[in-house]
Amino acid sequence: MNYGNPKRKEIPSVEIDREIMVHDMETKKVYVLNSTAAMIWSMCDGNNNIEQIAMKVKNKFTQLQEDVLQEVSQTVEKLRQYGLVE
Repeated sequence: MNYGNPKRKEIPSVEIDREIMVHDMETKKVYVLNSTAAMIWSMCDGNNNIEQIAMKVKNKFTQLQEDVLQEVSQTVEKLRQYGLVE
């Protein structure tokens, strides 16, 4: 899947212990992103592509293995499905 440079929507969020709580006012839904998903979401600023995000995640979470690109792609796809990333 190629998402180009994913960009998060401007949605109110609060950081709590390395997790991010996102409140989508349109759908009235609240999402809690774990530290990895929160990092991915925060890098979806329109300037990073999936490969760049995966490299930064791999550098931050050294315990992750070679499937980081796949995990990042799946996370971005979920964020897109939830309407949090364009």
